[in-house]
Amino acid sequence: MRKMLVLILTLHITAFSSTVTVTWFETGASTAVALETSSGKVFLIDTAGPDAAKQITTYLKERGHKRIDRILITHPHNDHIGSLAELMKMWEVNGLVDTGLVNQPAPGIHLIDDKHIALRTPTNQNKWIYKTALSGTTLDWDEDISMEVLWPVEVNGKEYPTNPKKEHSYLNNTSIILRVQHGKNVFIFAGDNYSPPRSIPPEKLRATVLTAGHHGFHAPYWNDAVNPRYHVSTCLSYYANNEGTPYTRYPGLYQMLHDKPKGKHTYSTAYDGQVTAVSDGEKIVMKTERPRTIPPPVIPLANGVAGFPEKLEYKKPITLELSVEEGHFGWISTTGPNGPFKQFSGTIEIPVSTTTTFWQYKLDPIATYSRLQSHKIVISP
Repeated sequence: MRKMLVLILTLHITAFSSTVTVTWFETGASTAVALETSSGKVFLIDTAGPDAAKQITTYLKERGHKRIDRILITHPHNDHIGSLAELMKMWEVNGLVDTGLVNQPAPGIHLIDDKHIALRTPTNQNKWIYKTALSGTTLDWDEDISMEVLWPVEVNGKEYPTNPKKEHSYLNNTSIILRVQHGKNVFIFAGDNYSPPRSIPPEKLRATVLTAGHHGFHAPYWNDAVNPRYHVSTCLSYYANNEGTPYTRYPGLYQMLHDKPKGKHTYSTAYDGQVTAVSDGEKIVMKTERPRTIPPPVIPLANGVAGFPEKLEYKKPITLELSVEEGHFGWISTTGPNGPFKQFSGTIEIPVSTTTTFWQYKLDPIATYSRLQSHKIVISP
């Protein structure tokens, strides 16, 4: 009996002796994630745009990797699959996984580039294993982690688009949703799905770390379903083309502002650079490449909003008291439109010297203007 108890205790101690490192690369508007295990293996989840291969290669070589064990592509948009071909030329790759999407005869519809379909066939130089992965597929890539594909159910069936206008959203919403568990810690990689599919059991979506679905543009839907402790988005700080659309121009801030009241820890490659999570099976340590920097939005406050003009000039020293709505950020500069800027929330008092020009910028992360709640001018003694 004593020997049996010792054996059980030993198994309990060694169960979480491994570490898993997850790295979200700063690749602009695209997504690439590296997952490394204690056994020395490395897996890529997406490969970002076509200019990211060198960046990913530099990181992997610095980490001492000689090969890429598997590459999983969530969906064939260029910001997720763009560097796949180049990486498979540069590296020995043991396996490639995607949904098995093919092009079907449909006028104006071409969902996946032929060169990427060709990569499913191994070459004499690189004999990788190709595998399709749909809902229910488990990936036995490393003994320290369990990996399960939660979505999509199918990609070449009756929902296949026949209208070119639906092509983009179809690819996004048939992205692979991957669940990775290491000890008590769970990672969800949501691809570009706009919201969690209802067919996925809620308990499967609960996670410690969430990679934001669709770069953070749909943060509330995913946060409410996954309820993560940590939330990472791979995005730009500003999307000018979203002007006049339902999408925010600032997905990173949109995510931060939605998370903050709920006590979540939010990271964005736009503001934090490369983001890394290190799991020991019990806890997770988050690291960032640089101190967080949030640049001011590029659109100045419109004249007359809340009675506060865009530009003010004063003839004597004063103190300005400014307030912005709860959950919003403001940026101020007392030197002009090019800064330097100071970020603030809530209420702030700013001493303004004689003849100093004061600029105030504002942001609403849901693509509408935030309101400057109040301002008060106090004559300095």
